[in-house]
Amino acid sequence: QAYLMELMQRPEILYASTSFNTNYPQYEIDLNVPRAKEAGISVSSILGTLQGYIGSIYAADFARFGKQYRVFVQALPEDRATVDDLSSLFVRNDQGQMAPITEFVELKRVYGPQSVTRFNL
Repeated sequence: QAYLMELMQRPEILYASTSFNTNYPQYEIDLNVPRAKEAGISVSSILGTLQGYIGSIYAADFARFGKQYRVFVQALPEDRATVDDLSSLFVRNDQGQMAPITEFVELKRVYGPQSVTRFNL
């Protein structure tokens, strides 16, 4: 913020802003592919599990009261609020057994903007 204030002191800059916010939680996922393959778990299975519980997955549509509704699968907000909640996620291997997803992923705290916009796409 101090840097932006200094920029705005310059006569050629009318207004300076940034979407960079260190308070916005971001994590980089380091996926241990060899360990996952050794356990009989595909990378797409791990990423699909993360997407479904932390993000969301479109499941179906249904009609009720004359309206069409979309169904999305996602964990409750309180079940995905902290990094420690990741330890409650499991992924199925090729023998049908469940393994904790934390055996195959490691999170690293990173900093950056919430979203990146580009001029002219």
